[in-house]
Amino acid sequence: MEVTSLPIGEVVRIEIDRAADAVVERGSGLVLLERDRALEEIVELLCGLEAAWQAGEISRLSAIASSLKSKADAVGFLTLSDVAERAGEVGRSNDSVALSALVARTIRVGESSLAIIWHVGGLRL
Repeated sequence: MEVTSLPIGEVVRIEIDRAADAVVERGSGLVLLERDRALEEIVELLCGLEAAWQAGEISRLSAIASSLKSKADAVGFLTLSDVAERAGEVGRSNDSVALSALVARTIRVGESSLAIIWHVGGLRL
């Protein structure tokens, strides 16, 4: 029997203009600090989302997903915002199979979004 492995990939949408507009409006130093803080918070929220899922704390998971959606919106991570919103909705519906898939997808999309920003912008956390 031959086993075929299918790679899982995500196409992520990031609104780069949102960050560029903020730099022009408020000065790059303040914006970079705020952006870095927001990216750190996204990392922490992704970790918290996975921990809540593993602990079976679905109400905490839904709250984290909501916070993650807001933070992703703030930095222009459009796909992450959409997926986190859906994870929060499914968390409230108690569909464990769908929630498992959405938590995994949220983490993949979050990691991909952060990797793109770090790669393109040469960012350090």
